[in-house]
Amino acid sequence: ENKSAIERVNLHGFIRTQWDNDNIKGENQRDRDRFYMNLYGDFKVSDQWTARFQSETNHRWSGNTYDPSKTHQKSDGTIQRIWVDGTYGKGGWISIGRTWRGLGFQNVLQGGETDGVQFGYPITKQGLQVSGYYMAPSWEGADYNFYGVAFFGPIGHNFDINVAYAKLNKGKNEDLTTTSGSGNWIGSQGWVISAASNLGKNFRLIGDYVKTNHEGDNDSKAIRLNYKGASPEHVGSFGLYARYIDYGQYGMIGGDDEWGSLRKDSRGEIFGVTYTPWKNVVWETLYERAKTDRHTAEYTRNLFRTQMDFHF
Repeated sequence: ENKSAIERVNLHGFIRTQWDNDNIKGENQRDRDRFYMNLYGDFKVSDQWTARFQSETNHRWSGNTYDPSKTHQKSDGTIQRIWVDGTYGKGGWISIGRTWRGLGFQNVLQGGETDGVQFGYPITKQGLQVSGYYMAPSWEGADYNFYGVAFFGPIGHNFDINVAYAKLNKGKNEDLTTTSGSGNWIGSQGWVISAASNLGKNFRLIGDYVKTNHEGDNDSKAIRLNYKGASPEHVGSFGLYARYIDYGQYGMIGGDDEWGSLRKDSRGEIFGVTYTPWKNVVWETLYERAKTDRHTAEYTRNLFRTQMDFHF
């Protein structure tokens, strides 16, 4: 009975130390230097249901200023996300509650915390799935939600797709209220087409194309090439990657900016390396060079980031 009770609860996650060297204008260049913990809890309810939570804690390095107006600085150690995952039928699944959700392989159209529901079901023997969803962003000031349909999984030999359509509860020219005021910065609908394929044994190519119905600068592109990859379980494993981004000012709903490294209205390249020096410890270093405010070519951003994750 004790063994059965213990197996119902699982805690896991990682602790990160991160340092950035960034010349970005108009922001605190040190606000991403941090000690960070990402803690997950899984609680088995039954054979069909699992209750989950996620808690994020950020401690800025000494001398850094905490700015509560920034969404990515509100991770103060409380339990930010609570949701349940369930299964049904032969391969069906459903997720209900507040959690991180993304659309597309690289989460360009949408990638962030939302309240809502998402469900899916396999439609081919290869594993292609159809999914429906409703999402309402949970960040302070968000006054919109969206729903849609997605298809993702393998089709044919060595080719995966991730396609999604999103319809907002706003008109095309209706302003969306944000923490910094209002502005028609999304449009009323958007879609993403992404695909991935292995190139030989060690390379994987991923591409995303996003478009919204905003009246200008309304598409985004992201290409990523991976070589191998660091595995927490295998000491000495490593990976290399190269990325190209061309993000429109209105070319997404709420895409994942990956802690400020992928910003709207930017075009440039990112090169990175991952390495496992000790078991369950992964070290990643990247360099980004991008035109930010790319239509005015105001300046070239240079970002150097190194971080180490301790998985448990």
